[in-house]
Amino acid sequence: GLSLTVSEYTFVRNLELLNQKEKDYNFTNMDPAAAALAMQQKQPGHDAIVVWNPFVLETLNKRDDVHVLFDSSTIKGEIIDMIVVSQDALDREGGVNFANAVVDTFYRMNERIEDEKTRDETLIALGAKFSDLDLESMKKVVEQTQFYKTPEAGLALFTGDEIVGVMEKVYKFEKEHGMLDNGEPTVGFGSKEQTPDASFRFDPTYIKNVSGK
Repeated sequence: GLSLTVSEYTFVRNLELLNQKEKDYNFTNMDPAAAALAMQQKQPGHDAIVVWNPFVLETLNKRDDVHVLFDSSTIKGEIIDMIVVSQDALDREGGVNFANAVVDTFYRMNERIEDEKTRDETLIALGAKFSDLDLESMKKVVEQTQFYKTPEAGLALFTGDEIVGVMEKVYKFEKEHGMLDNGEPTVGFGSKEQTPDASFRFDPTYIKNVSGK
């Protein structure tokens, strides 16, 4: 898998949970598509990989002798896919509307996935964009992925106490792996007005804009 990314973070955190030492294992930087293909083809030296869907499903579908040892479900809430936008972009004309539109699109897409009338056609369309996955594979993808599918869930994430502890773990990983070349980041939880000095902030403003909260 890719080093110094969520792949290595997941690997290291699961070693910690298993009371294993990171120094006893080698994590080799490799493109996930190449790593998955190498394992699918049984290339020598590729007996374990850290990849995400669609590569996980593709590998499991092509080899019935491989198994999932662990995944991010063991570190719930620590791996969060999100869209990060610079404050400069948000401050430009139309920036707020752009952010609102992205948030609104995400929730509308989740509504289509949840609605039985539109679920299958939506998953088929997403599968074609995702990695040519068929309907049944896409059903597995959305089952294996925790979505913050409503504004209420998103607000709970951004304004809750859990995210603070998660960022402390992330900071520890980044510091131990030499990822803070530009200095230590300041993480804020709240709007620009509430956390003006933050270099990275979890801002619930745009979720609130869309939901009317």
